[in-house]
Amino acid sequence: MALALALGAGALGCEQQTTGGGSTRSVPAAAASGASASDSAPSAGASAAEGPAAVSASAAASASAPSPDASAVASASAAATDAPTPPEGMVYVPEGIFVMGSTYGRGDPEEWPAHEGVVPAFFMDRTEVTMKAYKACVDAGACKAPRTSQRFCNAAGPDPFAADKGPRDEHPVNCVSLYDAIDYCKFAGKRVPTEREWEYAARGGAERRTFSWGEELPTEKTSCYHHPGGSCPVASFKPGAFGLYDMSGNVWEWVQSTFVPYPSRIDADVPDPKNVKQQFVYRGGSWSRRFAKWLRNAIRNRVEPADLHASLGIRCVKTVEPRRCPPETAPKGEGCERVSGTPLCEPGYAWKEGKCVASKDAPWLGGKQVQTGELAAMGEVPEQGDDAGEVEGTKTTRSRTAKYDEDCQKNWPAFPSSYLFTGGGNYWDRKKVILGMGCTPRDMGGTWTSACCKQ
Repeated sequence: MALALALGAGALGCEQQTTGGGSTRSVPAAAASGASASDSAPSAGASAAEGPAAVSASAAASASAPSPDASAVASASAAATDAPTPPEGMVYVPEGIFVMGSTYGRGDPEEWPAHEGVVPAFFMDRTEVTMKAYKACVDAGACKAPRTSQRFCNAAGPDPFAADKGPRDEHPVNCVSLYDAIDYCKFAGKRVPTEREWEYAARGGAERRTFSWGEELPTEKTSCYHHPGGSCPVASFKPGAFGLYDMSGNVWEWVQSTFVPYPSRIDADVPDPKNVKQQFVYRGGSWSRRFAKWLRNAIRNRVEPADLHASLGIRCVKTVEPRRCPPETAPKGEGCERVSGTPLCEPGYAWKEGKCVASKDAPWLGGKQVQTGELAAMGEVPEQGDDAGEVEGTKTTRSRTAKYDEDCQKNWPAFPSSYLFTGGGNYWDRKKVILGMGCTPRDMGGTWTSACCKQ
């Protein structure tokens, strides 16, 4: 997947809530299970994680933030008596083992195969890094200033159409590159999380939640999502797994892992300015999304490490010392790896002869990929029309998809007609063709982009 700003009209603004909160620590069970709530269709009546309303977060990821009460994290945790006290503004995420990625037939192919992820204990910023916190790094000469080159960059101040026209100090810093994220986290005595750490924290460890709060689809009242005018102040909504705020929505978050086929890697990757093909992953969805699928915990977006966007920001982590690995695992590199026991597999698979082997009832056998439940509830892949033809001078194919005209007319009245663009290498290649034809992107997948055009 690739990032694009697809805004819908008439979305609600941030829902500010206030509370007083005492400090509570909690820890998820380290034991993991291959089955999860995300392997079944989300119920319209499913409950989001309970928690207190939130006050506006403080200056830094290293500064104090509202603490969730026990009920906010109980569904993602079990009490531990030996949990270390987290640094101010962070939460403790204990060691554990989980099934990372999406099961076959759900999500995007780049999220396959689902595989075992072993994670050592770490601390994670309770909120995304704020503008105020990042400014301290800039003032100290350790960080570059966030850019103002794009609409909705918070350093440029509120957009004229923003729902929140107040100061941006408590909004997440955006319009920063991965290099900026690495510099800031180092300045704060922390580091950028790996993709494995990020997904483990967002999913509530072994629970494998679809969204940070659970299975309920996102709305403008549960997250900073479908929100015209840019980001929301951090911690404007109830916390999700482990008491973390805005893991689903507000701004995407950089992780220090290159975009490579799964299984995921244990260690962080180092960006190489000379490697023009290197892309890094970012996670979590943002305020600019109009479709719930973009806020799924499993979704993988990627871009060059020097790139930046108004919907992309930072969250830091800190290693727990001495390293804490889950049972049946031992330290390796910067993380942990299994040394005994049976590795976890996704439902329908079993560990056999050194790999996860599909049973006869695995959902993808016979060439059929299941697209029900989770996937169907979060958006569909448009079907190519009978009039499909190659756009002259490109490797991109275009076809008419009148089914989505109503969505185009609602959200982009000047572009009332829907078309599907496929092929062309990647999203950015297709986007050049789409913009060149006077259209605007509407939705996208790994090999396709839905656009709204003038005719």
